[in-house]
Amino acid sequence: MATRAALTSHFVDRAIAAIEGKKPSSIETAQSCWLLTAATLVLAGGVALLFLLDVAAWLFVASAVGQALYLFVLAPSYFDRVDPPDPAGRGRSTNAFWVYLLATALVLWAQSGDRLMHWEEASRPALLLPSAVVAAHVAYVVWTIASAPAPAPLFAMSRSVSEVAGAAGADASQSQAIKVMADYYAHPLWAMDDGLYGDFPPERLGVSEELASDLNAWAEAFTFALDPEQPGESRWSEEQLRAHDAEARALALRLARERPDRTIYVMDRASGDPVEIKPGETI
Repeated sequence: MATRAALTSHFVDRAIAAIEGKKPSSIETAQSCWLLTAATLVLAGGVALLFLLDVAAWLFVASAVGQALYLFVLAPSYFDRVDPPDPAGRGRSTNAFWVYLLATALVLWAQSGDRLMHWEEASRPALLLPSAVVAAHVAYVVWTIASAPAPAPLFAMSRSVSEVAGAAGADASQSQAIKVMADYYAHPLWAMDDGLYGDFPPERLGVSEELASDLNAWAEAFTFALDPEQPGESRWSEEQLRAHDAEARALALRLARERPDRTIYVMDRASGDPVEIKPGETI
């Protein structure tokens, strides 16, 4: 789970950087590497404990120290300066750290009571299987990153319908009715006026930089959920898709409040119809 979260964050950072026409920042890259390394260390400690190897104690301690360093030193002073975390999410991470610290104490107690084996006393399968699991995990991470298509700015990834309309003199961003909708390799906003159709970037509406960034990141996250081996299929679970849809409503409400002169809609996945969002609504 930690690895999947770190990989998702990595690909989203790449997508946002592509939108802005630049490379991901060194801070974002360092954070992704740190989180992937931490996830691998957690796995290694767990697998070693499963086979009752005393090296599990050292791995648990190293992992706990790394988590504490991240949560209480590196994140607040370095990583969070680029992308401040959701307070609720950071709270859950901190609670998980305290649980892990308790588990580490339990493993140290087991080692002190000679309940774990020294690696020289372990059988060959007890040594080879944990190593194979960790090696397979590392190979999976490397393969996932290496096989992912390099992100490109939206204008380079596809020629949107709005660009075709624009060539004929129509500007989709002038639509008085606007729909917030995610589609693969598309901008997050869509024109709904008669005679206007297609997607366009939120920057054309003159919205705040923060809202434009959040809308673009939301749309790009949907694109990078696409499974390149099964075009048309998503890597996301139904729960992840529902969470993404819920975020669309929050974004549409922010857009309605910033541009009350436009009528804002959001797509309802269940019915397939657009639903109007009023500026005075609450989530």
